Amino acid sequence: MSIQTDKLKLLTDKATELKTIADQIDQLETLLKMHQEKEKQLSQVELPELMSEIGMASFRLQDGTKFEVKPLLVVNAPKENMEEIDQWLDANGHSGMVKIAILLPKSTPKELYSKLIGAFHDENIDVEVTKTIHWQTLNKWAREMEEEGYTIPEDIFKVYRAMKATITK
Repeated sequence: MSIQTDKLKLLTDKATELKTIADQIDQLETLLKMHQEKEKQLSQVELPELMSEIGMASFRLQDGTKFEVKPLLVVNAPKENMEEIDQWLDANGHSGMVKIAILLPKSTPKELYSKLIGAFHDENIDVEVTKTIHWQTLNKWAREMEEEGYTIPEDIFKVYRAMKATITK
């Protein structure tokens, strides 16, 4: 065999190996998604319902693994409601949660970054201003609001409540 033939064989082998690994990754990702869906069904529906029917808040398996049902609260701030959310938070004593991001063209001189938005307009630099709330900040705030008995307005926030069985080993 020539050196060229050897290299072509090696190339073919490596390409085949890559294809095999890519296929295996796809299969594993599909399997992972299936297991994640089953885990969610068990932890957020089946175990909490059964434990509630029995009147249990927690229990242990013989191996010491502890299962405990706790409330799950997930709150999202939809982008399309961000202005209304910002106004509601300000009006209800929760100012400062919303962050403003200014997206500048990459060609913008760095010394202009520290100037106010008005200065950008004076320089004829287009800026895009977006408001966001970090998801961890939002969910911590939501848990605190619930604990204090306040109502989170579900017409502007997306709110998901459930009971979830957690595992402690």
